[in-house]
Amino acid sequence: MASSEAVDAVKLKIAQFRYNQVTIKEYMEPGTVVEYIDQQRVICAAVLEAKDERLRLLNENSREVSQKLNRLSHVSGSRIKLSQGRD
Repeated sequence: MASSEAVDAVKLKIAQFRYNQVTIKEYMEPGTVVEYIDQQRVICAAVLEAKDERLRLLNENSREVSQKLNRLSHVSGSRIKLSQGRD
């Protein structure tokens, strides 16, 4: 019985993860603040463009990078104005 409950719990977590990915993808707009992990460091970035499963990001080191949606560790509800420049 316990293994059946464990399998059901895993299936539920997978379904929630897939739902969250779809929800995140729908609301991903330029200026959205996100975080991802690169070389064991958390990097903060702003979304410049979202296409399919890939994002073009401007990270905290003023570098443009491309990341897959599933690499994000956090998506903030706040947005920044991209028209302010990169400084």
